[in-house]
Amino acid sequence: PLPGSLRELVGRRLGALSALARALVEAGCVLGREMDEDLLAEVAGIGGAERLEGMAELLARQVLEEPAPGRLRFGHDKLREVAYAALAGPRRRELHHRAAETLESRAEGRREALLAELGHHWEQAGESGKARPFYLRAARGAKQSSAFGEAERLYREAIDRLGRTQL
Repeated sequence: PLPGSLRELVGRRLGALSALARALVEAGCVLGREMDEDLLAEVAGIGGAERLEGMAELLARQVLEEPAPGRLRFGHDKLREVAYAALAGPRRRELHHRAAETLESRAEGRREALLAELGHHWEQAGESGKARPFYLRAARGAKQSSAFGEAERLYREAIDRLGRTQL
């Protein structure tokens, strides 16, 4: 965990951002350390000139960096951690829900690679019933590719979700 003073310093840095840039940071911290630029904008619900303005601010302030065209990542994972911790529960669930829906709609032909990620977002959105089949399919895929440690983790996630949906 971050010492209080460092957490406060990072929090002040994020708090100094415009509302537009903060909305992008909130969506980004739900998506993870690195993300697709279009996915970030879609989950944040920001398009057009606002999208460019917000992303330009985040790049200029070194909150995000662009390791490759169309890819963004947090300049430091502590920025992401503090932003995620600051998200209120309902807002966090809403953004995970948007991320899951967006990924599902964009996953044509790549869905298998996103199964565990989709399970995670549905789980964090408070939708264990929707998360379980994604974890289960991801576990089966990991088992077939001999990634047994990952398969075990994902089977455990699926089993845990089953218990929650039957309670």
